[in-house]
Amino acid sequence: MAKKVLVMASQPGGVNAIKPAAQMLKDRGYNILIHANTCLALPGETVTIGGVTYPDRKESHIDICKREIDSCKPDAILLGTASQKTAGREYFEQAYTLLAREKGIPTVAVVDLPISEVERFSDIYDETHGRLKFLPDKICADSIAYGRMIEQGFPKDRIVVTGNPHFDDIGGLVRNSEEHRKLSRNLMGVRDHDFVLLYVSDVRSDLENLKWGFTDGDCIDAVCKGITDLPLRWRKDVVLVIKKHPREVQNNFDELCKKAAAYNVDVRTSAYNIRHDILGSDLVVGIVSTALLEATMMDKDAMSLQPNPEREKTDDYFLNTQDIIPHSYTRDGCKNLVSEALLRSALFLPYVEKRAGLKGDGKATERVVEVIKGLIK
Repeated sequence: MAKKVLVMASQPGGVNAIKPAAQMLKDRGYNILIHANTCLALPGETVTIGGVTYPDRKESHIDICKREIDSCKPDAILLGTASQKTAGREYFEQAYTLLAREKGIPTVAVVDLPISEVERFSDIYDETHGRLKFLPDKICADSIAYGRMIEQGFPKDRIVVTGNPHFDDIGGLVRNSEEHRKLSRNLMGVRDHDFVLLYVSDVRSDLENLKWGFTDGDCIDAVCKGITDLPLRWRKDVVLVIKKHPREVQNNFDELCKKAAAYNVDVRTSAYNIRHDILGSDLVVGIVSTALLEATMMDKDAMSLQPNPEREKTDDYFLNTQDIIPHSYTRDGCKNLVSEALLRSALFLPYVEKRAGLKGDGKATERVVEVIKGLIK
């Protein structure tokens, strides 16, 4: 009988990280059981369990996960990661980790981005016993996250350097980047000589819960002021494309676009694939989005805007802490970074060599699958 692997990720970054591994396991004969609240679909999957739609649930996450484990009796569980600050105190990844530990079912979590690693595996509301409370049997991560986690006191034997499976196919996209660039720009309706600034939005409620002191609206203000401060001959060919975060409320996104349009900037939106949008752009701007890392791995110019000086003390986004991309923590600094980039200055020259070291080898999915297979009895 085929071994069963239950997969669950509550947020888009986690879904992207585990989906290639789930597909490879399925292709190799494993029975993949997909939790109903996971935004993940595999061609021809045989089983989808669950049925409770978040957030209109009447059961607790623990009760839902217990019922599903008892129902499908998985041989292993593959999880994404999230933080209580954005997902709430009780969410599925943590519930599955605890229940699987009780029942002796091996768990594997894939870290999608080197940021807030301790928070992802801790009960931040329990100051006495909450630190690293939700450690799975194995954590799959890239080398940067691995180094950070070792420094933060994670047990070394729990972490395996695999890379993020979501990035395995970036090399193929880059090799065909000109083809994708033309297609993307055509769908955006922009001209060959236009300068496309792609702004990748976040989730307003997440930023408010994190209490970082700003939202996308403040960042869009900085972007638009950076554009409008330029002489007409520089700004007339600038197109601002705003990309909606998959979890953002549509009304919030509409407000963001209206705010940008009020600056008399050429504003577009895109429903196209984010990676093709990146390839079609000239500059990618965001806060701490995975898209900034993807852009950097694709050798595209990217920058992080966080217009609050207090964030300089607490920002742990590795692209910023390792100075791999330009970033600023003041409103004027953010605005000036945008202006400088639009002037086609030498701003990014010092960063080209730094970002060259981020390219993967396309084998992360295989490594994650091997970790899972090694845990299944």
